[in-house]
Amino acid sequence: MSRAQRLVYWQTGLRMWQEHPWFGVGPGMTGFAYPQYRAENAPWAGRVAQQLHSTPVHLLAETGTWGFAAYLGWLGTCAWSLWRSLGSTHSSVAALGGALVGYGIASLTDFQLENPAISATLVLLVAELVRIRGSRTSSALRLRPLGLGILLCVAIGWGRIDWAWWESERAFAAAWKRDWVQFTDRLHVAQSIDPAQPYYPLQQAVLLAREARQMPEGDRRTWLLANATLGADRAVHLLEHDPQSLTIAGWLHLYRSDLTGAAAFFERALQLDATTTPTLHLGMGMVQLAGGKIDNAVLHLSREVVLFPAQWADERWQTAPLAALRPRVAAEALRFYEPLLRQYPTDADLRYQRAMLYIWAGEYDHARQDLQAIPAQASPWPGAPFALRLPSAIDASLITGAHVLVSWQQGRRSEAEQILAKLKQQSPTRAACLARQLEVSSRIYLREQFTPGQDYFLLRRIGGGTLGYPEPVRLKTWASVQCLHYTLDPSGRNFRLPL
Repeated sequence: MSRAQRLVYWQTGLRMWQEHPWFGVGPGMTGFAYPQYRAENAPWAGRVAQQLHSTPVHLLAETGTWGFAAYLGWLGTCAWSLWRSLGSTHSSVAALGGALVGYGIASLTDFQLENPAISATLVLLVAELVRIRGSRTSSALRLRPLGLGILLCVAIGWGRIDWAWWESERAFAAAWKRDWVQFTDRLHVAQSIDPAQPYYPLQQAVLLAREARQMPEGDRRTWLLANATLGADRAVHLLEHDPQSLTIAGWLHLYRSDLTGAAAFFERALQLDATTTPTLHLGMGMVQLAGGKIDNAVLHLSREVVLFPAQWADERWQTAPLAALRPRVAAEALRFYEPLLRQYPTDADLRYQRAMLYIWAGEYDHARQDLQAIPAQASPWPGAPFALRLPSAIDASLITGAHVLVSWQQGRRSEAEQILAKLKQQSPTRAACLARQLEVSSRIYLREQFTPGQDYFLLRRIGGGTLGYPEPVRLKTWASVQCLHYTLDPSGRNFRLPL
């Protein structure tokens, strides 16, 4: 975690507090509220942040001034008790003081109270401090009922949460057995117990949609999609500023041929976060394609492949109508790199990503030229955008592996084998991955009972009727490209892309 990233989190937390000064956005709501307040010039910081990497800032954002005041009161009470205990003969006083001071310093640049191991340790430290102080005065004893009352309220709250979680466990057990009616019923019970928890409707949307994608047309599939859409809409109601929930809802409305609804969800997600949500531009591109707006579709589809290079390996690009658009999408994506490489010609990551894009577009000579132009060592450009000042992830094995792929695609098998032997010395794991994929000439990616024109994932139904796809069951795979992609972002985003 860099200083610049922490600064973005702190600025975002202060924005939350400024808009909700007294009680904050609510405990545990940072991850959901973050996209609404995140700095526009910091897309690299991620779509959401589960914590703000500073206990004072995090408490201000989630609990407001009153919660932060309580935190300061707790710190002050601990400090006062330690001061009063300095003359104590207990040997543990110094250890307690060091532990609490150490936590206080660490908490300035991190937030750990959501971790039960750390929060429970703090409780035990304070309990030991109280024991040493021997707080058995009448005033302290009078506070016991208040403490027990607070503990009882917390227990009731947690009991409700655990009850809902237990019902959800029964729902997921039913899902494991593919009993989707029981799954939906149990998840609805969990939602009724804890109606403010967005996890349950999101799981309903994702799991039912995944099952529906594997089924032929019919009443059961319609039922699955309808209930998945209800879950997605409920999640959006709870997380109205979460781009991921909006994207899921958009795909489900698109899958049910509701172009207007899908476009509305995708548009809202794009307004909140146009750079770090996977499949968002892909979905909007499909909506534009279904509406006959080809130019707009190309822009969104090219944005998707630039932001998320892992999309290149998807066989769906080899099926109509995407296959017809692929040259235009590739050309548009390549144009994105031209001004960047004119300004930063020795940036290894930009060169490598454009070379991989050339491979995807079938322009192997251009790909080879870019690979050969990658410098062995490159220093950061002064004044470059933050993304280009992050450590480069390009190493010799990635470049060698890309050369293997270029030679293979050009039909130079002996040359590819020679380069692969070199790659085995640099990275045995990457060489094994690439060698295994190069042996694959086709892959079954549609189930045998599916007929041409069947919906494939969430791309094939793009409004009106179902588009006809004349592709064979077996298609050439691009899985070898997956051996050569890199990312530090679990979503697959190109993290060194300046935007």
